[in-house]
Parts: sequence; structure tokens; C-alpha cells
Amino acid sequence: MPKVKKTCQRCGEEFEVPQCRKNTAKYCSLKCSPNGFTKGHKFRNTGRTRYKKGHISWSKLHPNLMPKGVRNYMWKGGKQIDKTGYILILNRNHPFCNKAGYIREHRLVVESQLNRYLSPEEKVHHLGEKDDNRPQMLIAFVNDSAHQRFHHNEKNVKQNEIIFDGRLLESNNL
Repeated sequence: MPKVKKTCQRCGEEFEVPQCRKNTAKYCSLKCSPNGFTKGHKFRNTGRTRYKKGHISWSKLHPNLMPKGVRNYMWKGGKQIDKTGYILILNRNHPFCNKAGYIREHRLVVESQLNRYLSPEEKVHHLGEKDDNRPQMLIAFVNDSAHQRFHHNEKNVKQNEIIFDGRLLESNNL
């Protein structure tokens, strides 16, 4: 966006403002503005927050009064990405969901293919990216040992250690 040059009405210094403020900008800074410091504060952009240190927000003090799910203004559809890059789906009725009620989407996809729940010991491996949860891109193992051996060498894993192999689905669809 192009900038417009203006002259400060108080100190006479030249300053630049965005095109949208060309008719409203009069002063180069809050120091020159007559209303800049009438409220008793020193500088606006000092990194200070609106609240004092130790302030606890109303929503943290009264979590039971905050709207849940769809009625909450922060609702994102029951889907989020965790810090490791996996997609989480809200499913509070799942026996292995976390404290917040979310479970990783790739586990739900494999469970729907197997028509049963995966136990916590059973591990799911992505053949591609972590956010690609198509059944053809997933393999489920009986334990983490088989999963780690698969990472090092695919031939080191016995067929009975693989619960679900999405690569077989892909070859059947062709």
C-alpha cells in the first residue's frame, strides 16, 4: 500500500502514513498529539498488556459458565492440530481419548477400517505426511517394537505384526 507524506501540526516534522489515513493523520507521534497522554499512561507500545501481572481472566475463573462446543466463540469445528502436527478430532465417547476429549484422526480411520478400537499399544504409521489420513497411507502395527523395525527396514516386520496395511487397499482399487 503506498504511503503519503504529511507534516506534523505540532513539531513540523515530516512523517509517512498509509493512504487510508491521509485525511485524518495530523501528528507524527503520541508525544505531539494533544490527547496522547491525558489518561495518565506513558507510552502505548511498550509491550505492556491491558491487565496487571497476575490477572486471571473471567473465563479461567468461571469455566463452567463458558459456553461449550458450537456455542463458544472459539469453536473450530471439533478439529485441531497438535504440536507434533497430527490432526485431532473431538470424540468424547472414545475409550482412549485424551483429557480434552480428542483423539488422533489416523487412529479413528484405522479403527473404522477394522471395525474395532485400537488398544494404546497398537501403533499407526503414516506412509506420507502426518496430515494425510487416507486409509491407503496408513499401516497399523501390534506394538511399537514392530513399528520401529518398520522404520529401519520394512522386511524386518513379520506379516502377523501388521494389523492393517493400507497399501493393500490401494492395489485392490486399481
